[in-house]
Amino acid sequence: MKEAADFYLATVLGFLFYVFAGFMTTRRGGSPLRGAWAGYWTGIWGTVVFWVGMLLGLLIGATQRYQTLMTYNPQGDSRALFTQAWSFVQPQWPVIPAFLTRQTPFVNFLFLMLLGLLTAWILGWLGGLWGRAHRQ
Repeated sequence: MKEAADFYLATVLGFLFYVFAGFMTTRRGGSPLRGAWAGYWTGIWGTVVFWVGMLLGLLIGATQRYQTLMTYNPQGDSRALFTQAWSFVQPQWPVIPAFLTRQTPFVNFLFLMLLGLLTAWILGWLGGLWGRAHRQ
């Protein structure tokens, strides 16, 4: 994810899975509210899996880069080389909106998590509406 567009693509793909979860839950019966809860839980588990996968991918990439740096500079400071490797594998993170920069990191985390859960719930509900319409 070397470009910001990659991060946004992953986010949109997650949104599509919230809708898909709602659709699959209600296509053979059930209310759109059931689809909303499916989107909600997909949002929770999808977020956890995304960030664990992202961290593991960055760690593996940094370790590989660190091994390459150590090959060409065996007497170098290992901490500085790992810091350089970690900086090399960092993706282009999205820009934080200005209203969030004035808040503490914990408040930002809570706001973004609640916004994400609300989005997952609404998109799951829309998928549930779609599934109910498909059933009829």
